[in-house]
Amino acid sequence: MSIHLLYRTPYNELNHKYYKKFEGDNLLEWFQNLWKLYDKDVDIFDERINKYIGNCLYGFWITSFSESDSEDLQEVISNAEPPKTMEEVVEYIKNGYVVDVQLLNPNAVQIQTEDDEMYLAYYFFNDGYCQENLEITSYLIHNIWELPEEYSSHSNFEPSIEFRLPIIKGNGIGTTYITISSSQDSENIVYKIDGVRVGNFIEYLSKTIPEEHWEYDLLFLRSQIEDEENDIEKTFRNYDKIPELYIQSISSLKMYHGFDITMLMTDNYLVGKKYVKEFYEDVFKSSGLGISRKDIDSKFQFSEHLVQASIYIETWDSHPTHDIGEEIHLFDHWIIFDDLWATQNKNLANSILNYGSRWNALK
Repeated sequence: MSIHLLYRTPYNELNHKYYKKFEGDNLLEWFQNLWKLYDKDVDIFDERINKYIGNCLYGFWITSFSESDSEDLQEVISNAEPPKTMEEVVEYIKNGYVVDVQLLNPNAVQIQTEDDEMYLAYYFFNDGYCQENLEITSYLIHNIWELPEEYSSHSNFEPSIEFRLPIIKGNGIGTTYITISSSQDSENIVYKIDGVRVGNFIEYLSKTIPEEHWEYDLLFLRSQIEDEENDIEKTFRNYDKIPELYIQSISSLKMYHGFDITMLMTDNYLVGKKYVKEFYEDVFKSSGLGISRKDIDSKFQFSEHLVQASIYIETWDSHPTHDIGEEIHLFDHWIIFDDLWATQNKNLANSILNYGSRWNALK
């Protein structure tokens, strides 16, 4: 039996996921066992917990204590006794830098925290909760970057989530789903495009006039289509070459650089392609506002009914407040799949969509 930890973070994680499995079945006992690492020196306690977890969870309560002068928190630090109930665990966690804590049952809790407008989250749950809720946990416990590529010859997939963005309409058969996790503002986007499958997704983008609810990630991708080619790999590899543009918010591109987003929304995608090329080379790069990048490759997975891309964005020398080591690499993460892939991988597909559409992915 196992306790599962999933840390949702863009820091050094290609798919914004750090996952670790621990022995045990009772979540309260797992938290109580952390007190076996206890030391009255909170920095030592913190260091031991981070080593045990294998990562430094932003906002986790011990780290917060070490930076606080609050008498109440210092009193908690000096308490060498572990919490006796999960409700007490929740109260400990609330003393950290957290936005929300949700105890779903005695063996499942999810926590959201904020790092200067970057929303992160972590999830703790046991095997029992995992197996009872595979439609939402399958992707959380998927512990390798690569996704399966098998697909069904027929389609009967019905997504279990509600889509925030309006459904985009194509003219063919099938349905394509897209999730995008940004490294800059932690925004998660989920698209549903009816009448399109992965194999003709780029052709669809090239022949479709974008609608107002298309986010700029999709607009920039459309602007990188090769002339007259329905080639999703070439399109993504072109998109991979302009991170300085889509690392910026559209509002800052407009305000500080005069970027005209409507040029990416014409009926001819080549207009947007030409505009982005000229803007990138003549306006943006000449401004001297480059970003810190290392010789690090993005990572791609291309198959007939599934595409995955972890686009390398930039590298920070360190985090200003969070001790997570040197050279923090940031990635944007895309998953694109269609109804045939989803039919073959129903639990995983629903879990991806659920994870991509909300921070509180355990319910």
